[in-house]
Amino acid sequence: HTQHNSPPSIAGTMSSSLTFASMANDGVEAMERSAAALAERQLGSAAPAASATPESELEEVYELCRTAAWVEEGAFSRVALQFPDELLPDAAAVAKALTGRCADGTPRLVFILGDTSYGSCCVDEVAALHYGADCVVHYGRSCLVTTAHLPVLYVFGREPLDVDDAVRAFGELFVGGGDGGGGGGSGGDGEFGTVVLLY
Repeated sequence: HTQHNSPPSIAGTMSSSLTFASMANDGVEAMERSAAALAERQLGSAAPAASATPESELEEVYELCRTAAWVEEGAFSRVALQFPDELLPDAAAVAKALTGRCADGTPRLVFILGDTSYGSCCVDEVAALHYGADCVVHYGRSCLVTTAHLPVLYVFGREPLDVDDAVRAFGELFVGGGDGGGGGGSGGDGEFGTVVLLY
């Protein structure tokens, strides 16, 4: 039994050529198209995903002014944002706000790294480099590992703090201001002269 192979059709040859041509680069173009489509769905839709942090607190919690100044000072054009899982609900809102803050006229692509191969405390420099980033902004706790190729800005998060309420609670717990019995650790004799509160 002899099998005859018919020549490939023009459409099949063209499809193969297009596939190989699109695979000839490092994949950045395909990722950019995917990221652009995702950003359009997330940021441009009528009902974007809800942020866990109120919009009025994004500036302080994610230090947007400091981050924008760092991006502009470094003249970075491809900014990778890396969030731990627990902060991902805020990622799209932060990316949008940061894009608006970097308004010095330099065209920038601000994008979110997803599904990191490492622990959330480690900078995923490999993923950022695959996407062509020229810097990384790392959010949340970090082991502060040294990166080999990309500059990193660490943003640990600054939760809003009611200073008056914190001072009152501290006084009740440690200086004996609330229970009349000396509180924890002071013995009621006012031995705390200066208190430094770090948060």
